[in-house]
Amino acid sequence: MSKSKDVSIRYFYFAYEQVLQLLWVVLYKEEVSFKVFMIDMYEECVARSKNI
Repeated sequence: MSKSKDVSIRYFYFAYEQVLQLLWVVLYKEEVSFKVFMIDMYEECVARSKNI
């Protein structure tokens, strides 16, 4: 959660969170919890960033 007072930054984080929740609901809801989905997304991002 963003603690910034800048509205555009807060809106970006809100929109980003909404996109992640939409992806989870549409693609993964039946398979894993949202928490597991977020952890898997984090681990995948870390792995990809190390390969660059």
